[in-house]
Amino acid sequence: QMKYSFLPNLQKIEEVPVNANVDVIGVVKEVGLPGSITTRTKHEQLTRRNITLVDQSMKQIEVTFWRDMADRATYQAGDILALKGIRVGDFQGRSLSTGGATFIEVNPEHCKEYATLREWYTHLGQSGEPARFERVGAGMAGGAGKPAERRSIQEAKDLNLGQDPKNPDYFLVQGALT
Repeated sequence: QMKYSFLPNLQKIEEVPVNANVDVIGVVKEVGLPGSITTRTKHEQLTRRNITLVDQSMKQIEVTFWRDMADRATYQAGDILALKGIRVGDFQGRSLSTGGATFIEVNPEHCKEYATLREWYTHLGQSGEPARFERVGAGMAGGAGKPAERRSIQEAKDLNLGQDPKNPDYFLVQGALT
């Protein structure tokens, strides 16, 4: 049985230095289609697949699976993934990326965090609550000139955004004046 040292939640990835390896656990929200890129240096074609993970911190993060891990990534929304030794990146906020030493486990029932996440996800899905998750690092990204989360004015009010003078919130609003 694999032993993990999970971050307390996905939001904590904001505090982890880029290129560090971490252990995370989260619920699969979306599974992207496989694709490929060609590297600049070796002109090598690499397979990749992006998967969005969420957790009870109401944060979401993109996880890029590379090469054979992308081909084997047959996960479904609602699966819980435990990822050991996954690399932290800073593409459009924070992101995660698999490497040769990354270990992936689907629905790791032996982990205490699994039961907590499963209960949270089941409750969230049954409550009819809108599944609105902020991208990990979105506030930081918005402040650095990168894309921030798009929100309605009502959502900003409901979430009390902009109320803490020590911690600014960044979001986009689109509107028209008549």
